[in-house]
Amino acid sequence: MALRLEKKGYKVNILCTDGYEGYCSYKLAKRHLVTKAETSLVESKNSLIRHYLARFNRRTKRYSKALDMIFYSLLIFFNRELLISILT
Repeated sequence: MALRLEKKGYKVNILCTDGYEGYCSYKLAKRHLVTKAETSLVESKNSLIRHYLARFNRRTKRYSKALDMIFYSLLIFFNRELLISILT
């Protein structure tokens, strides 16, 4: 992800990861923080997405390969309160 951002012109200054050794093999940012404190919010959001949207569940292969379906699923998920208020 960080490499794709750099190709688009973004500069990745700080990368926060957990202790997984695969992240230490690559130089993805100027500064690399290995801490659970900085990754807990992201992991919490990922957990909610996997809980509510079956297409992102990691235990099976029922994920969508179409990028537009992923985009619209996440758009609806993050704006569900607005959608409910419009429909009711």
